[in-house]
Amino acid sequence: MLNLPMTSVATSASLPAREARAQAWRAYPEADELAHAIQGTHLRITPSSRASGSWSLLPVALERGFVQFVDEPAAALTFGTIARDIAGFGVALSATGGYRMNGHVVSGNVFAMFGPGATHFASSAGPTRWASVSFAPVDLGNALGALRGGEPTTIGTVFRPVLAAQPAAAAVVELLFGAMAAAERDPNAFATSQARSGLERALLDAFARAVTSSESTAAPDRAKLPATRLVRLAEDYLDAHLHTPVYVADLCAVTGASERTLRNAFHSVYGVGPTRYLVYRRLATARRALRHAQAGDTVTAIATHNGLWDLGRFAADYRSLYGEPPSATLRAARGGALAA
Repeated sequence: MLNLPMTSVATSASLPAREARAQAWRAYPEADELAHAIQGTHLRITPSSRASGSWSLLPVALERGFVQFVDEPAAALTFGTIARDIAGFGVALSATGGYRMNGHVVSGNVFAMFGPGATHFASSAGPTRWASVSFAPVDLGNALGALRGGEPTTIGTVFRPVLAAQPAAAAVVELLFGAMAAAERDPNAFATSQARSGLERALLDAFARAVTSSESTAAPDRAKLPATRLVRLAEDYLDAHLHTPVYVADLCAVTGASERTLRNAFHSVYGVGPTRYLVYRRLATARRALRHAQAGDTVTAIATHNGLWDLGRFAADYRSLYGEPPSATLRAARGGALAA
């Protein structure tokens, strides 16, 4: 049986309760729904442990960009592509067991910087709160160029870690928590153009200072780049074969990598090997099919269609990950269809 991690449970110390700010935060029962709601990226979130609550989003509009605060109530593996009209940063605000983006640990004074069209991978070991801050690329380039005392910087298709000096990193985090608290207190806190513009300029300045504070140590880790390329090839293949069971041998064939090389690449990027990742993907795909079942669909048919041949193991792994047997998900879907 798949050894699904079940010990990463949120505590009051790691993720503050959301009851007092339910109006500001948008709650989603499924990771798929949260992924669809997040702006600026084509995203897929695959849970890898049982959720301890809802998947939640607090969006804050800026004048030309936007900030998104996200609460993920479970360990998860994420893949996506950044839109071509934004650039910005990913910041881990609270993570149970660690948070990685594109194979790099993102925590404390380490942020992730992304450019237009960049490929995005993330993995967490437990409940996580993170923030994504997106700007118009020209605005970020102008802010960086101004602090460097030269011409505006062109923001390319890049995803790299930024190791900021501690005071600069603290300023960014303090600003983000302040904006989040303001939006929680008053959903209309940034309703005016002046408020949105003021926050955007403050964020641009803070992040530009963070980037320039320690640029010599923020260079890309070249050892990680081949790993992300391999996993991106594997993800593209998986997306093109959504309704076909895919196996590790298929991924080796399409990437041209040996099983060992592919395994090392997946561990570097996602923290799990390709075999376990494929199981998580199959379970997530099966859950989507069960939640949107058509007349005549059965648990067995859905499981086998997704390459889950051992029905006993499938039922146990599904219940371990989602907190209910697959038959309960199917019954709920049929009940909803009848009610509609």
